[in-house]
Amino acid sequence: WSFQDILASYQEGESFKTSPEDTLLTGDKAETVADVSWPQNSMRSKGETSMISSLFRSILWVMLASDEIALALRIASDMTPPSREATGDAKPIYILAGQSNMVGRGVPIEVPNDILASISGRTFIRYDHDRNFVAKYGINAPSRSEGWQPLERDTQYSTVLEKYHFGPEIALAHTLLASDGSHYTGAKDRGDCHDFLPPSRIYFAKFAQGSTNLHTHWAEDGPIYKDFVDFVKEAIESAPEPCKLAGVFWLQGEAESCQSAAIVNSHEQVLVEFIGRLRTDFGACPFVASQIKWRGRKVSRVNDSIAKACSRRDAAPAACALLDPTEPLSSLRCQHLDSTSLLTVGRKMGEAYLAIANAR
Repeated sequence: WSFQDILASYQEGESFKTSPEDTLLTGDKAETVADVSWPQNSMRSKGETSMISSLFRSILWVMLASDEIALALRIASDMTPPSREATGDAKPIYILAGQSNMVGRGVPIEVPNDILASISGRTFIRYDHDRNFVAKYGINAPSRSEGWQPLERDTQYSTVLEKYHFGPEIALAHTLLASDGSHYTGAKDRGDCHDFLPPSRIYFAKFAQGSTNLHTHWAEDGPIYKDFVDFVKEAIESAPEPCKLAGVFWLQGEAESCQSAAIVNSHEQVLVEFIGRLRTDFGACPFVASQIKWRGRKVSRVNDSIAKACSRRDAAPAACALLDPTEPLSSLRCQHLDSTSLLTVGRKMGEAYLAIANAR
């Protein structure tokens, strides 16, 4: 008997009572299964009925008792982005860019279930990671998605790391989607990029390349920037429903923290010019940069330059996701942020973005 057969039989016909010991355990509660119905003209034998009722109770027990099963079923039903024909207003699309901590070394199984459930079926990602490493080490397969994918635990796979991973995007999505939209009051009248929020679905175009610096790699004539622009434009054009660019999230600066004093001293101005170039190429929208944690001796100076750049009038609207130096952000042996720290950074980036909207 298939599950559909059992459900069909359950929905019609004559009922029978279960014994008191026939219960379903749901957490700390026990519920009696009663009044299960079967067709009056059923030709099933007692043995068949007993077998089916037992199977039915087992299925219900698994569905009710296991949060993991419930979550998996929900994820399975949300594997396809909505079509353009099925949607109305434009949905927000965000650019995520930076170096290796934006790529992320997070361990997918360490994402809390409640955070994952809150974004499931509501967040989609298209990514391109570490293409510089693919070329450098002669790796055959690139670390990029084939089109848009639902953002879940095992969405992002690195051919460089040879494993699934995540960056700050999961907690970022959770923070943006949890917003009630009250801070966007009046935005529609202004016709700015917040007019479609609060969002029912969001899209992340993520282009992150490890071991890259802003001064040369991300320069307008550098080896990354043109590929970055092409990727973002293609991602926006290929989105499965109408989308509108809503913001840029930037996590980078670790490379600069290990470079010369001249590079660090110019970082503020170079970042402001980078923000201006993004708006020339993609249009005006908020910019959020996170401070960094790294082993470089000039980390505090780089963090100061990021905060100052985001506070300048010629960079507005922009915000800095401030990292408290005393906050226990943990890093892996390779100095990359661990899962908990990536969730913290993603949350702080989302809060910084919402602060921009509150201030406008």
